[in-house]
Amino acid sequence: MSTLATATTFQNDVLTQKGTVLVDFFTDGCGPCRMMSPVLDEISRERSDIKIVKVDAGTSYELAANYGISAVPTFILFANGAPKAQFVGARSKRDLLAWIESNR
Repeated sequence: MSTLATATTFQNDVLTQKGTVLVDFFTDGCGPCRMMSPVLDEISRERSDIKIVKVDAGTSYELAANYGISAVPTFILFANGAPKAQFVGARSKRDLLAWIESNR
């Protein structure tokens, strides 16, 4: 399952991780964010090579600001602790996985 990170845990949950980490910046009131949640849960269950981390941009606003988050959902793909790619909005599972693979 996905990990819920905060400004306090982000370093350990994302920046020190080896491999691929997909960070989902979301808010509770966001419809597209709610639509993406089951997609992310499926990927988390099916793909042990991709760690899913969620950040509530509404409560971790300083962390969101550090990464230039101005709309949700925003996804940032990290590889070995470094941001590699970013996009805003909802996507299908197939499109999300294709985006991840093309940016690893």
